[in-house]
Amino acid sequence: MYFVVKAALPDPTAEKFSFDEKTVHGGGKIQKGDEVYVFASDHKGLCVKGAVIAAKAGEDSRMAIEVKRTAKARFPLGREELKAHHESEEEGAEAELAQRLYHPATNKISGISELTAAFLDGFF
Repeated sequence: MYFVVKAALPDPTAEKFSFDEKTVHGGGKIQKGDEVYVFASDHKGLCVKGAVIAAKAGEDSRMAIEVKRTAKARFPLGREELKAHHESEEEGAEAELAQRLYHPATNKISGISELTAAFLDGFF
C-alpha cells in the first residue's frame, strides 16, 4: 500500500525518520514494507520517499512509524502547487493529495491510491 505523511521534518537529509501522527483515510493500515511519501508540514511540501521499517499502533487513531529514506524529491510539490485543486470536485492525483494533506491542514498519516503514488514517483 501507499501512504503520505505530513509532519515536521527537521532534517530532510537524514537517512531515517520517526513519526507519531494521527491517521486518516486508511492511514492506520500502514505497516512495515509500505511505501511512504513525506511532506514537510512547514510548507516545504514533498521532501522524501521512503520505506516503512517499523510501525506500531498508538492511542486515539495514532501510528508510530520509522521510515528509511529511499529518495529525495527533485521537484517542488506543496500547498502552492496543489492550491488550485484544494476546493475542486475533480478526480485525480492532485485533487486526492489536496484533500488528504490540507483538509484539515494538520499533521497526519493517510492512505493514497496507486494512481497518486505513481504521480508522486514523477517527483523523484
